[in-house]
Amino acid sequence: MLLDRISDRPKIRGKIMQVMRGRKNDPRNPAVMMTSFTLFLYLTNLRKSPAHLIDHWLELKIGGIFSKYERVLIIRGNMSDLHFSDKDGKELTIPDLNQRLLNHQRTPIEFGTAFVGFLIFLGDLKFYQAKIRKYKLTSIDVFGHKHRIVVRPERFWDLGYIQDVFGVKGLV
Repeated sequence: MLLDRISDRPKIRGKIMQVMRGRKNDPRNPAVMMTSFTLFLYLTNLRKSPAHLIDHWLELKIGGIFSKYERVLIIRGNMSDLHFSDKDGKELTIPDLNQRLLNHQRTPIEFGTAFVGFLIFLGDLKFYQAKIRKYKLTSIDVFGHKHRIVVRPERFWDLGYIQDVFGVKGLV
């Protein structure tokens, strides 16, 4: 607690509120289908120094108790071709998706300010049906410091709340 008051090093906290899985063609090889992970999250800075995040990676814990995390890659660039549907095939829409991607933001994360948006990752197609036990997001700031958020799927937030906050149409 005292360190939070005297340290200049940013300390990012946040929540992965929901993860939406889908399928998308690999941007590097369009013939290959991959699993996409869209993270709905918010971040804040617990300290007074602003933080600029420059990279993110997502790891998935799949399988048994001693299973290792599998890393998936962040998608960069224009996401206008990314489409979502619910389990019944009904189209979901996320307004202004490109503007709300956290890896496109140029403003720092300030002390006590909510930083809300999306990160989108791609992984192997085998992850589409996998039972994921935990998601671990690591964000790297400009000084190379790592900030981690770990969540179990049973701790995700209510879809109605996500729909209201993020403006996603068709979740509930």
